[in-house]
Amino acid sequence: MTQSSASRRRLGRRVLALLAVAGAVVASTATIATATPPSPSPSKPTSTTVSAPTSGTVMTPHAQLDRTGTTQHYAIPKPNCGPPAPGHRSCLSARLVRVAKGTPGALAYSAPAYKLGPHGGYTPGDLATAYGYTPSASAGAGQTVAIIDAYDDSAARSELNVFDHRYGLPAETGTSFRKVNQAGKASPLPALDTGWAEEIALDVQAVRGVCNKCHILLVEANSTSDSDLAKAVDTAARMGATEISNSYGGPDAMGGQPTSGKATAAAYNHPGIVITASTGDHGWYDWDLANDGSHGWSDNAPNAPASYPTVVGVGGTTLSLNSNGTRSREVVWNEDGRDDRIGLTRVNRWHGDQGASGGGCSTVNAAPSFQASAVGYAQLGCKSGMRSTGDVAALADPFTGYDIYDSFAPNGGGWVTAGGTSLSSPLIAAMWALAGGSGGVSYPAQNLYDHLRWAPSSIYDVTSGGNGFCGGDSAAGCSAYLNGETSPATTNPNGIDNGNPFYPAGWAGMLDCSYTKSGLVVLANQQCNAAAGFDGPSGVGTPHGLSAFKRFGPSISVTWPSLIKRRTAVTFRANGFTDPMPGATAATYHWTWGDGTSTTTLVPSATHTFTQGHDLVSVRVVDTAGRSSRSIAKRYAIGYLPTAKASGPTSARRGASVAYTAKVTEPNTGGRITSYTWRVGNTVVGRRARLVHHFTAKGTFKVTLTVTDNSGLSGKSNTVTVKAT
Repeated sequence: MTQSSASRRRLGRRVLALLAVAGAVVASTATIATATPPSPSPSKPTSTTVSAPTSGTVMTPHAQLDRTGTTQHYAIPKPNCGPPAPGHRSCLSARLVRVAKGTPGALAYSAPAYKLGPHGGYTPGDLATAYGYTPSASAGAGQTVAIIDAYDDSAARSELNVFDHRYGLPAETGTSFRKVNQAGKASPLPALDTGWAEEIALDVQAVRGVCNKCHILLVEANSTSDSDLAKAVDTAARMGATEISNSYGGPDAMGGQPTSGKATAAAYNHPGIVITASTGDHGWYDWDLANDGSHGWSDNAPNAPASYPTVVGVGGTTLSLNSNGTRSREVVWNEDGRDDRIGLTRVNRWHGDQGASGGGCSTVNAAPSFQASAVGYAQLGCKSGMRSTGDVAALADPFTGYDIYDSFAPNGGGWVTAGGTSLSSPLIAAMWALAGGSGGVSYPAQNLYDHLRWAPSSIYDVTSGGNGFCGGDSAAGCSAYLNGETSPATTNPNGIDNGNPFYPAGWAGMLDCSYTKSGLVVLANQQCNAAAGFDGPSGVGTPHGLSAFKRFGPSISVTWPSLIKRRTAVTFRANGFTDPMPGATAATYHWTWGDGTSTTTLVPSATHTFTQGHDLVSVRVVDTAGRSSRSIAKRYAIGYLPTAKASGPTSARRGASVAYTAKVTEPNTGGRITSYTWRVGNTVVGRRARLVHHFTAKGTFKVTLTVTDNSGLSGKSNTVTVKAT
């Protein structure tokens, strides 16, 4: 296809074929409605090549950084992966390609006059200051952050070492950084893919920049298929990952049917492990793909695995900094701006899919209880209590992106500025690691919602922008702008006809949550527009320090008995109860004895009688708000006989001094040997750990030792037969 014919195809789809759809904008008192789009065909193209527009340059200032002394630049965000084929997932990263003023498709943006990172993007120090954490915190040393990606980045470790050297970090070792295939083996590794290689470089260097002391486990799937990626996630969990980051996705449903089976979803369900996933780079329901002439429609669904209720869905933001590096403001990432003004700006200024944070209500997965009960969830208008994909957000905008080293970048490799929600996911996973992990919470996203409700100061509230077509604009403002940009005129983005052959009448799909397809205004539009508190694009908001990642609930300490005797009642005591929840007190204590029995008490003590065994004793407290503490446990070995081995000469001369020693094993927790009894024949000859004996007569003698511990249990040693001459 020639450039001119490609341009005509795009223009025909995007503008010339736009048709007005019946149904005007209903007044703001209209009934809340839930959008139900027609079922799309599963037969989509398996890939897309994004071509630069043939003419026009948008001069709108973009991604302003609130710093003194700024210089205007021009760039194009270049995705590393195209839309996924059915049954597959796509990486969600983009490189910022700087270009000259006047380059077709270039966006103008302002950046500081002084240099930040080696390519002008944010550095690890910038993000640490903005989000309020210490990258070198010791808590990270006990955490393993797994990165799941497809294909191989053969230079991943060397790239990370360049990054480390730049920021004064130690070179990687075989312990600090490991790379395995989806089976957990060092070889064979998958084939190289340069697009995914940059994705891997971004993920790995984002984690290291946030958490200097974390162990990093890179698990490379054989392909982009759901099944291969799921196997890689299971492998990471099996290999001890405490956090697992997934910077990829694809529609969670097509035609109303899930795109992944139960087995695939189960791979993302590992209670107690923090599993993060990017919400997507193409906006609410992937609407921005409708700006792409070679794809041409919305997916009408959010992305999985972020839409699974067992993971932490991570959306994207544009982050602006003050002159001292602190956060100035943070808004929902949407490269198209309000009302798709970059993607749809007059006939000769169509610029394709520019990128925006993903999200939306799942079409197949129900919301977990902690999300469904969050203040603000009802304002999303999710049908039948379905899950909202975004739980939290972080930096994603490539124009305020993160500098990484990519060996496979154009012109021989080097430093690039990258972004996308592929950046957001590993940032959040690494911050969770810095906070010490899940805190024992089965589904750690609960920590975020607890802090939103009870400690909102631990979260930065993102209240501006949106990830839909309107981009945070009001329905009236969006409709008015759209009316002036389309011919024939239309006021409803969800009714746009863009020549798409996969929907009836070329429908572009659902593009904004403020409307139904027929044009009805949806009052509950926080599904794709930021608002105070919980909303669809940013979830609870973005981090303000690390406390929001920690368990929000009571805590206790325990006075453990030093020794447990079998068949003797022993009392355990829980103490040090604390609770951050206002007015909450201890309600019940749950004791598990490790022998198949348990006890629930209303007081912080319990008594139990044990028999012989290796028993794991644990206790947790539940407060009056229904929040549980982390279980505190200790394993006891109870009722085992001590053992002793006597050693010494087997011959002796009568009257000479002969020494015998003992090697003693005490298996019981808290046990210690309290007595030693040496015998020669039946005669007790010593009561210390070492025996020195004189044989006064000739003959053959048997030397034995009996040891007794503080639980009253005794064990007898071997016999040493001695011939005295």
